Amino acid sequence: MKKVLFVDAVGMIDTDLLESYTLMDQRLRNHQIAKKRKSKRYLVTLLAAALAMLLCVALLVTSLPLIYVFNAEKINTAVSEGVENILFPLDKETDDGEDINPEELLINWVEWEFAAEFFNALGAGTDDSVIDQLQSMQGNGLVGESMQGLGDFLKRLYEYYLEHKDELQGEHDNNATDQPDTPDATVHLNGCTYIYNTYWNYYELQSVDYISKDSRGTLHIPDEIEGIPVGEISRDACRNNKDLKKLIMPDSIESIGIHAFSGCENLAEITFSNQLKSIGETAFGSCHALTSIDLPDSINSLGEKVFANCQGLEYVSLSDGLEKISKGCFGGCTSLVRVDMGASVKVIGESAFASCSSLESVEFPNGTSVIELYAFAYCSQLQSVTLPETLTKIGEYAFSETALQQVKIPDCILELGTAAFDTVKYVEYGDTMMMWCSDIWRSGDFVFAEEATVKCSDGECYA
Repeated sequence: MKKVLFVDAVGMIDTDLLESYTLMDQRLRNHQIAKKRKSKRYLVTLLAAALAMLLCVALLVTSLPLIYVFNAEKINTAVSEGVENILFPLDKETDDGEDINPEELLINWVEWEFAAEFFNALGAGTDDSVIDQLQSMQGNGLVGESMQGLGDFLKRLYEYYLEHKDELQGEHDNNATDQPDTPDATVHLNGCTYIYNTYWNYYELQSVDYISKDSRGTLHIPDEIEGIPVGEISRDACRNNKDLKKLIMPDSIESIGIHAFSGCENLAEITFSNQLKSIGETAFGSCHALTSIDLPDSINSLGEKVFANCQGLEYVSLSDGLEKISKGCFGGCTSLVRVDMGASVKVIGESAFASCSSLESVEFPNGTSVIELYAFAYCSQLQSVTLPETLTKIGEYAFSETALQQVKIPDCILELGTAAFDTVKYVEYGDTMMMWCSDIWRSGDFVFAEEATVKCSDGECYA
């Protein structure tokens, strides 16, 4: 390459700045080589340099390059080193004497569509290309020499591109075969429709179009489709499906949407994902054939009425990760006889177990602090309740219309709602509850049955 002509093209650049850039870029290049990292800036640097030269030529047409006239030798040296050590370093060796691997230093040229477009625009490889015209530029003046220098530079760049194109194209093709194809937006599989969620990068079960006869009523959701995990069951996915009898979820499922299996009245068995975190509102409402529910400890959120009106449900085991039983969660489960509360439950929501008419006893974990209004109202067979010492609030009508006859109120209670225990006739209070004898009973705001006997620290009092 004609380094002097290249210098002419950039003669108006501040020499100190150029030299500083050269040294700094050289240090950076050595650092990159030592770590054997691919530089994805190399092609951009080369093409930017070419475009910069075009701009300099335009400036030179109308300007007198006095800086170059007085600093020619210094500029020649700086730019020559820059060209050999920065733009074309592959002919060199590393500091330890090894050849530089172009695949470790340069970007994969063929991955940059701009590279091909750039050379095509110049007509490279054809007769009378822009590069050829620049190289054959006539004239002894500075502009003519600069044009020839630019042509030489582009010619060398194009030859280098051609030299490495095939080998890098091969590497690119090999790498491409290792990459998964773009996931299909919609997949139909075994009577179900799955859609690809581009935000979470997983498939969702969008709808159950039919349950095949061969499956005998079983919906077995796959853990992945085409190498992509199935992470969610969408809202209304299988709502009111009368053919579904058994549901098996893979551990890849993390959430179940609103009404997903609501009204599946013949669904009798569920295998939950061990990674399931949330179940949406009324997701299994009115699934009358269900007899037991064993929730995994991964669950931390249950929507309102999630198992409401499951009239055949007899047994429930709640997860240890659940802190709140939502509003109406098991309301209307008329066959429910046993509930194992999770160890972390702190709040029993409004009407959470209302109208569970077969429930006979309830024991809350130590840590439960709030029982909301109507939580166990109309549980007509409920005869025994063990309240934890951590309980601070019992809402209005929380245990209204039950079979409870007696109850022991913990010392830490701060709030008792109206008619919370309207069937209870014998009450034991701790030492901190003496005030209720005078402050509540005589005001007519009854919490217990009107004829209840209340045992306090100072003896007995009556309604």
